[in-house]
Amino acid sequence: MTQPDHVISFVVDDAAKFQMQAWLFLHSLSKLGLSPRTQILLVHCGKLHDAVRRKAETCGAEVTKVDRFGTGASAYCNKLQQLPAVLATQASYAVLCDTDLGFLIDPCTLTKPDVVRAKPVDKTNPAPALLRQILDRAGFADTQLTQMPDFAARDPSNLTHRLNCNGGLYALPLDLLRDLEPAWRRWAEFSLTQGDLLGRALIHSDQIGFCLAMLDLGLAYDPLEAEDNFPLHLPAPDYEAHQTRAPRVLHYHRRIGPDGQVLPTGIPAIDSRISLFNDRVADARTDPAFQSLLAAALTKVA
Repeated sequence: MTQPDHVISFVVDDAAKFQMQAWLFLHSLSKLGLSPRTQILLVHCGKLHDAVRRKAETCGAEVTKVDRFGTGASAYCNKLQQLPAVLATQASYAVLCDTDLGFLIDPCTLTKPDVVRAKPVDKTNPAPALLRQILDRAGFADTQLTQMPDFAARDPSNLTHRLNCNGGLYALPLDLLRDLEPAWRRWAEFSLTQGDLLGRALIHSDQIGFCLAMLDLGLAYDPLEAEDNFPLHLPAPDYEAHQTRAPRVLHYHRRIGPDGQVLPTGIPAIDSRISLFNDRVADARTDPAFQSLLAAALTKVA
């Protein structure tokens, strides 16, 4: 491929669920009619299942292996390990993804010149009091918590920072990623040293590191809409204020049934989009490779 306009990148870890999600991720992208100047980059830590590797070849995706960021809570920072490979593509724009996304639009359309794009967290995670202390320790005591997450109760105690973003999808120019990459890594490492404060929330160090890096560098930010990284794993009451949402990118987490379909939420407008996605990838449910990966993933979950 000549120098791509966009690169869509994602990181696959060893666990069976990630292998299944990676196969479906690639299959979902194959239904979108992506531009020939879009490169797909699969980055993996550890072993990559042969079925996923074959699917990547079929989809024209480049596959590369990287070392892990670390173990324990540090393993959640593995997504940072893709960044050098993304930069090496010399694309104009990057879309950095989790494996558990289903696409109803070309995610490359979410990029804009000169700004970093991501969606604010679904809920206050980490808790506002913890985030406030981390910001203070990092030297950003003057920055305020002003963002109300879409799926949090409308209460002043639930405010978070506007740059505390869900790590499932980032869309940005590579010119900004070149500056962001070392700062993001440095601040994620800082966050990982804050176990005395964060406790179990230490697994969000990649997300906190992004927030701190953006503050440190002062990069321009334009938030994604909830529809462009829409969570499907929340309790039913959390969707009561979202009756008319029409998601464009489904962040389904573990919400896949034994038949391989993304599970509904019970909200008709949202579920119509889930049905559209399930219909688009219906042929996956008759593919032996996907069925084998799905069975392994569900067995591990059980």
